[in-house]
Amino acid sequence: MCHGATAARALKSVLQGILLSSEGEKSNSMNLLLYMEPIVVLFLIPTTLLMEENMVGITTALARDDIKIIFYLLFNFALAYCVNLTNFLVTKHTSALTLQVEKEISERREISFHRVGISVAPLVSFQDIAASHGDSEEKKNNSPEAQEKCITRLLLYHFCVNLPVMIASYPVFRAMGMRSSLPLPSWKVISTQILFYFILEDFVFYWGHRILHTKWLYKHVHSVHHEYATPFGLTSEYAHPAEILFLGFATIVGPAITGPHLITLWLWMVVRVLETVEAHCGYHFPWSLSNFLPLYGGADFHDYHHRLLYTKSGNYSSTFVYMDWIFGTDKGFRKLKALKSSEHEGEDLRWERAREMILVVWKAREGRSGGVDGFVEKGWDDGTGDGAT
Repeated sequence: MCHGATAARALKSVLQGILLSSEGEKSNSMNLLLYMEPIVVLFLIPTTLLMEENMVGITTALARDDIKIIFYLLFNFALAYCVNLTNFLVTKHTSALTLQVEKEISERREISFHRVGISVAPLVSFQDIAASHGDSEEKKNNSPEAQEKCITRLLLYHFCVNLPVMIASYPVFRAMGMRSSLPLPSWKVISTQILFYFILEDFVFYWGHRILHTKWLYKHVHSVHHEYATPFGLTSEYAHPAEILFLGFATIVGPAITGPHLITLWLWMVVRVLETVEAHCGYHFPWSLSNFLPLYGGADFHDYHHRLLYTKSGNYSSTFVYMDWIFGTDKGFRKLKALKSSEHEGEDLRWERAREMILVVWKAREGRSGGVDGFVEKGWDDGTGDGAT
């Protein structure tokens, strides 16, 4: 299986070099998605199955002995998908889709693309939610130098801050009951613990984040995170080392209290990282949870937080926004959404009134132009649906 996968990846690289002729195309995430995904689905998967003819049989036999192998495989697939999705989110500033959105950023519209052969050939719509926060802000873009600075600091923080904290916290988690041996916890236990972590993390994060928006702490600590008025995925973890330790406590306090299984801790960290990357990516996806969960923040909620001055931003919540709703720190965001909604409704009403006025003018000319028959003969419809088109 390993040899088959290695050969498939080598073939994929060769085909990528043939299909994508220029270096610019090779570094473009959208080209990789559009050209290479059909190859994976239509060619590489059957090739791998042919080269490893016993793979299905071996997997079936292992599943009969231990059904958990299916869980391990599904978890591996999900993790690989999440890694690729995260890669697309954090490289949005180099994709063809992003360049098109940036070119037309002053208008609120949906960008849709459809390519036959991408998995099941779905129709995916990307809507740039940031357009509702002011054209002057949206014209700001992150230069390659700014992105390089972000990546460099993240590497430094992960090795010099996060890694020592992880090593130092391991004995604490072990003392609190964390284990890594079989049997694995049930889905009921995992789901209950992760739900508890979300609720507790939202509460602790809200107050910690709100404290960081006081004058002194914002100037000396939290302003580092707000260096990017137009955030992208990687900026989700871009912060002052003191803030990493301070707000990071909200993420680990739940697992530290409950002492979960290691697989639960991994799932919690993966879900938490994906959530914060999605909140900073700048796009509102059709599959975003904010479309389905009323109290889920999402990209538009946190994007508003990065647009305003630190004393007036609000929207301090992490994942779920119940704390902002309780204490009224999301009033500005809700007013803006209501204003945008009323503006769209008012625009539709103005168009309807203009149409009615045109019809009134034409009907007033009926006596001079032959009545409604003349009106219809010229190719106009009076709104009844009987006119010429």
